[in-house]
Amino acid sequence: MQAHGSSALAPAAIAVAKVALEQPLATPLDYRVPESLIAACQLGQRVLVPLGPRHVQGYVVALTPGSEVEAEALKPIVDVLDDESPLLTPALLKLTRWVADYYMCPWGLVLKAAVPQGFRVRSEAVYRLTPQAQAEPSAWPGGRAASALQLLAEQGPQRRSELARKLDVDVKGIGPLLRRLETEGWVAGEQQRQAPKVRQRMVAVVRLTLSPEDAEALHQEVASRAPKQADVLSQLIQQPLWELADLQAQVPGARAAVQRLVQRGAVAMEQVEKMRSVIPKDVRSPDTLPRLNAAQQHAFQQIEVKLAAPDGVPVLLLGVTGSGKTEVYMRAIDTALKQDKTALVLVPEISLTAQATERFTMRFGDRIAVLHSGLSA
Repeated sequence: MQAHGSSALAPAAIAVAKVALEQPLATPLDYRVPESLIAACQLGQRVLVPLGPRHVQGYVVALTPGSEVEAEALKPIVDVLDDESPLLTPALLKLTRWVADYYMCPWGLVLKAAVPQGFRVRSEAVYRLTPQAQAEPSAWPGGRAASALQLLAEQGPQRRSELARKLDVDVKGIGPLLRRLETEGWVAGEQQRQAPKVRQRMVAVVRLTLSPEDAEALHQEVASRAPKQADVLSQLIQQPLWELADLQAQVPGARAAVQRLVQRGAVAMEQVEKMRSVIPKDVRSPDTLPRLNAAQQHAFQQIEVKLAAPDGVPVLLLGVTGSGKTEVYMRAIDTALKQDKTALVLVPEISLTAQATERFTMRFGDRIAVLHSGLSA
């Protein structure tokens, strides 16, 4: 199955979303998109959906006007977890679908691995007493159920994990008890989202708002009576945009001077997003490539022939640790790039990422991108 359908549904359509769940399921499941979420639900977004008694996270991989499942049997999407643009692009959906097919892995689990942990949105049920329970405490059931109800009465709404901890019960073990109390009308549960741990990284930047001529004139005016302002202006005349932290490194005490210049209308200070990067800095590319030995040259020549073929063919490179396989991989990647193709390198474990990133950066510079589940943003 390919990601298909439009990126959004018209309000008049019977809205059905195919959702790949972060569960070991062979295919995505169909869910009804409630009218209130039609405008927000788009291809590539994360959604919260019911699965049995739980609410779980999934990814919208298709939007269609109908389903083979009977309309009455379709469960509704509970919430759209991405407030703005979808987290997953069509290109990433296509790539993860290919990975799922090639490695015979559920699509939802591949998507889960592709999303950095810091972006994950978690939800947990929060329980509170119902009006019935508040009005009829004498009718409460006994035993552990009574302890749970008493705790909710005294301390107010509680997350499921909090209830389990305070009642000294395993989190999984408290599930049947809470479901029974919910069925009997003593408690009401509601899923609440926990915000992702990672936010956009914002940095303060200082921007020169004057023309070079006016900046020079102001520099001369303040040079004797406000030397810090003059030093800041000197840096901004050479480079009109600075991160405040970098400017302070060049001009100690620059913040106060910048504030004065903001009041004068000479500079502006604002917050901008700064992308984090895992690509190592100051990595020098080798002046010359290492010479391939006979075995490496033989392997590379065979791979070159395969790369020239219109359809990709699997090639197994056999060699012990330290035999030079990585250099053959990099030669093959270089050949593919020269043919306007792309390359995907899979590392067997996340602990090897830093070493592999540095080595590939030495060869390919900033043309590489790193993706793994341990990235913060």
